[in-house]
Amino acid sequence: MAFHHKIVFIASEIYPFSKTGGLGDVLGALPLTLHKMGVDVGVITPFYGRLSTGEFKLRLLTSRCPVGYPWAPITAEIYVADYHGLPVYFIQRGEFFDRRFYYNTHEGDYFDNCERFIFFCRACLEWARRMDMAPQLFHVHDWQAALVPAYLHFWRRMDPFWHRTKSMTTIHNLAFQGRFASRLFWNSGLPEEAWSMDGVEFWGDFNLLKAGIAYSDLVSTVSPTYAREILTKEYGCGLEGILSKRRANLRGILNGADYSVWDPSQDRYLPCTYDATDFSKKRDCKANLLEEMDMDPALEKRPVLGFIGRLRRQKGIDLLIEIMPRLMEMNVGVVVLGEGNLEFEARLMEMMENYPGRLSVRIGYT
Repeated sequence: MAFHHKIVFIASEIYPFSKTGGLGDVLGALPLTLHKMGVDVGVITPFYGRLSTGEFKLRLLTSRCPVGYPWAPITAEIYVADYHGLPVYFIQRGEFFDRRFYYNTHEGDYFDNCERFIFFCRACLEWARRMDMAPQLFHVHDWQAALVPAYLHFWRRMDPFWHRTKSMTTIHNLAFQGRFASRLFWNSGLPEEAWSMDGVEFWGDFNLLKAGIAYSDLVSTVSPTYAREILTKEYGCGLEGILSKRRANLRGILNGADYSVWDPSQDRYLPCTYDATDFSKKRDCKANLLEEMDMDPALEKRPVLGFIGRLRRQKGIDLLIEIMPRLMEMNVGVVVLGEGNLEFEARLMEMMENYPGRLSVRIGYT
């Protein structure tokens, strides 16, 4: 099969197929926008057991793409979906990706996350190696895809196919780094020289995001302000040293919004639509929300605050729980939608019983 793409995005999520947060939204919008501008783009992502395909049919391209990790005979299945003209490729290996959740259960991260995403990164490169021309750029996102630039850096020395291919790593959240035991490095396929302070080693551990920062041709993050902040000890999460070393190649690019999705005048999920010229229907939407969430109708004339996201400390849910009594004293309503830490889930459910009609909590996938 003859095919190629100038830019290949690699990420662990892409809306509408898979999503836990902003990463999925970015991957659902940016490659598609570039495609509509005429750029030759493709996306590679895992084929999870919990994958939403909807109207987009998946087609098997090959059942035996050689990966060679963790053992030489290991292969991957490759599927493709046509997402409004954008080809999205899915890496499938049942023991790694056929699970209810992407990265963790309520009890914590999957014990084999390092092996899962070493496999994913190597499978992405092996699939791209089947193209009739190498991509000009791999644009990888977060720690789950960050080994791709490291492999590319070293494989360029041995394989002329990759000589002109560049890489870019985008950091969406520096707190999540993919930090694992050092023993997992030695079977990853990276050379011994990568195990250094300027490479993948981090306080004796194997740090996947650091690999992307160290070996990418360009590093970007989600805003110019965040790009400056992560160079400091306060916000660098221990990686301020390697980030400062790569300062000349670090860019902050402000995230945008896909207004084909986030547009209340066209949103098919709203009970009624509205726009900037007429907000009357927005009040109807609020009344519908209060009814659906079993909240006090009197809140129609009071502020109602919303939290949608993973119920983890990094997202600030602990801060919201801490100030909840003060919010209730201010006679406002609060709606929470998300899932995550069992302790936070239980605390929120308990608080909902204490503040009936004022606090509504739905535990579920966001």
